[in-house]
Amino acid sequence: VLGGRWGCVSILLYLLVGMVGIPVFAGFQSGAVALPGPTGGFLWGFLAAGIVYWMLEKLGKLPAMVVAQVVVYVCGCVWFSFYGGNTGVLAAALTCVVPYLIPDAVKRAVYVRTCAEKFEIDEQILADRINRTRTDMIIADKKQADRERQRDAAISASVPSPEPPPPMP
Repeated sequence: VLGGRWGCVSILLYLLVGMVGIPVFAGFQSGAVALPGPTGGFLWGFLAAGIVYWMLEKLGKLPAMVVAQVVVYVCGCVWFSFYGGNTGVLAAALTCVVPYLIPDAVKRAVYVRTCAEKFEIDEQILADRINRTRTDMIIADKKQADRERQRDAAISASVPSPEPPPPMP
């Protein structure tokens, strides 16, 4: 719903809130000690996933979400494999990802359905409207940038160029 840019900002704020001591991380952990802990890769993976989503959101919401989720899982598994004494990424995936695949899918489905019901919109229409709104925002941003470039060009054209210095005798 926030889109890539604001999604990254919200993830960064989430990490900062946890770092200052508010227990928002897994197991009600907080502070800088949680970041290098066993779930630290997933925390940093959230930020990496937000950036990847931002880069891919023009391809569509669903493909960007799937790739972003894979980024979270990969970052978390790689981190956990080193944290757990080089147990290997596969062992980390069996511990940290496989048990959560179905619950994560269920949570996503419930979220989309809840939003659709709250706004009394068909789920597919909701997704289409979100994508259309995002596209409209991108177009508006491009138009604003074009106006600013045109304004800057007009200002540059209206400023007289300085007189050349007189020739040296």
